[in-house]
Amino acid sequence: MDENNQQEEQPLTALDLNSLPDRKTTEKRPKPNLGGQEFTIQDVNLFIMPEEKLAKKGTKYKDVLFRVHYDQENYEHYGGVKAFKQNDGEYGPPVIYVEGSSAASQLFKLWLTKVGKTVDDVSFKEFFQGLKGLKVKIVSVATTFQGKGFQKNSIGSFL
Repeated sequence: MDENNQQEEQPLTALDLNSLPDRKTTEKRPKPNLGGQEFTIQDVNLFIMPEEKLAKKGTKYKDVLFRVHYDQENYEHYGGVKAFKQNDGEYGPPVIYVEGSSAASQLFKLWLTKVGKTVDDVSFKEFFQGLKGLKVKIVSVATTFQGKGFQKNSIGSFL
């Protein structure tokens, strides 16, 4: 142990180059098609992204990564959650434009139907926390991102 660093240096481990994937550098890790399968939502995470953006009307905001974890190794991201810059310079809590067509707004509307409430009856906190433990059926939806087509697993219904 080094007295100055208070930590023992770990030896470097070389990667076996043959273990690297053969997929092209622009290809993402293949995700399994989970369409038709049933899972339970284990956890929900929100991460405010570092990049500040400017909305059409001049409002500053940051995208919020909305991640839903299932009771197996996969998780899905739902776009459409944002945190807007407030007058005091801080970012407000994450919100969803519920009248929009984003994946997050579609999931929010589906959840409202499941719990039998309206937009006026709930908070976003109740929504995000209320997803945990729910059983869901997944659908596989064809979509495009950055000009490339792929299948996205999404919650199609609550059971």
